[in-house]
Amino acid sequence: VMVEDYNLMIHGCALANQHGRIDVLFQRLRRNGLVPTDHSYNIAINAFAKIPDMEQVETYLQRMRDAGLQPSLVTYGTLCKAFAKKGFVSGIENVMQSLKNMGMELNEYFYTSLIYACGAAE
Repeated sequence: VMVEDYNLMIHGCALANQHGRIDVLFQRLRRNGLVPTDHSYNIAINAFAKIPDMEQVETYLQRMRDAGLQPSLVTYGTLCKAFAKKGFVSGIENVMQSLKNMGMELNEYFYTSLIYACGAAE
């Protein structure tokens, strides 16, 4: 069994609305001597962003950083999606400012999330 196999199972749990099993799969992955990849974390972050469970989103983002992996533009976009669903405008603005400070170019996804968040906040 490879990390990619676990990634497929994690994604399957998200699709089947079995979010509680995601952490179990991460534990099993590590117990089998495998190391989660940035893709593994992005799948989990995306799964929790969709429902949205901000506590789990932030937990997996921190675990990703603790593992020495850098969140990508995709990761930050997923984080903004979760903020948008909660109407957390300042969270998106903070992410966007951080990305600008890192010299990363923002795409339309971030601005769309910001607009969505403004609507959800009202």
